[in-house]
Amino acid sequence: MGSLRVAVDARPLAHPYTGIGQYLRRLMNELLEISAHRYFLYGNGADIAPPARWADVVWRTTRHSAPLLNHAHARFTFPRWARADEADVYFAPRHFLPPLPVGMAGVLTIHDLVWRTHPDTMRMGGRALERRTTPASIARADQLLTTTESVRQDVVALTPDADERLRVAPLAPTIEPEQPNAATADPHDAPRSAVARPFAEPYFVFCGTMEPRKNLGRLLAAYASLVDDDNPPRQRMLIISSGGWHNDTVKAAAERLGERVAVVADADDADKTALIAAADFLVQPSLHEGFGLPVADALALGTPVLAANTGALPEVAADAALYVDPASTSDIQDKLNRMCADANLRADLAAAARRRAAEFSWRRTAEITLAAIEDAAAGRGRRV
Repeated sequence: MGSLRVAVDARPLAHPYTGIGQYLRRLMNELLEISAHRYFLYGNGADIAPPARWADVVWRTTRHSAPLLNHAHARFTFPRWARADEADVYFAPRHFLPPLPVGMAGVLTIHDLVWRTHPDTMRMGGRALERRTTPASIARADQLLTTTESVRQDVVALTPDADERLRVAPLAPTIEPEQPNAATADPHDAPRSAVARPFAEPYFVFCGTMEPRKNLGRLLAAYASLVDDDNPPRQRMLIISSGGWHNDTVKAAAERLGERVAVVADADDADKTALIAAADFLVQPSLHEGFGLPVADALALGTPVLAANTGALPEVAADAALYVDPASTSDIQDKLNRMCADANLRADLAAAARRRAAEFSWRRTAEITLAAIEDAAAGRGRRV
């Protein structure tokens, strides 16, 4: 296929340490390596410039980035720019695909359907917006991508006729090549970044937004029960998190544990990587995940994983994790205690983690995405 002109909703790049910001940045790095297409990135007034190596990318932003205008720009301004740029394909990397000019194809990535599967864990505004716009976006798309088979099944359950347009493009670890990796990382190395090691004692780590879906409240309750036991675990608890909502109770529970818990906010890639690498294990007890990038990062670092047995996490970690019922505080407590106490279990999971991590790559993500973009262009304008 000849060179295409591809418009991209690049708003996630304004939030580089969120999961979808990480996804789009790494995906674009690879797409620019493997294709000769021309890319036009559209944003909402944020002071962001593409990396220097994105030399051929055209970047357009609105003059204002007010949250209330965010969706309006994506719905009305971005398609107008795409038409002026004579785009062949419009790529929407997160859930919303606007009505497009006649003859322009659309590709949409769905990371999860939390608004449908776990609506009570979302903020009211985001839940209402996704409930209203996601089904229509799925119907408009010429090609659809999901990050796991689990999410693909959720989309098909919502829109059965989407099945023939769907393909799974798994994500990959977000650690950088020059940072610790599966071949070189020692899980007990001290962090090699500006963030100091949070404890003299061993620790386990939770990484994610402080919001209800991440289930941090049950994890803290389980850990508090272990701490109150006659034989408490040696491991402290580290929370890597910034932002969130409906989390006052969670913050209070962490504060009650005093020096047993530390919180690191706004960790960059190097900080996060070093802190996860130094942990005895990572805990991801989420009620639902569409992929679970912290788990992928832990796998790549050879850090053992304790994960929820729901959503996409069993698909991502496979045999490289110990699984827990995220709805059961007692099960979380039992498995957490086992991970803390059993060094042999952690060693076995670390070995399995490295093997599993080798099965993921951003190059593969980009190749699948590129195929979707090119297939959409080949059948341009078929859908309303």
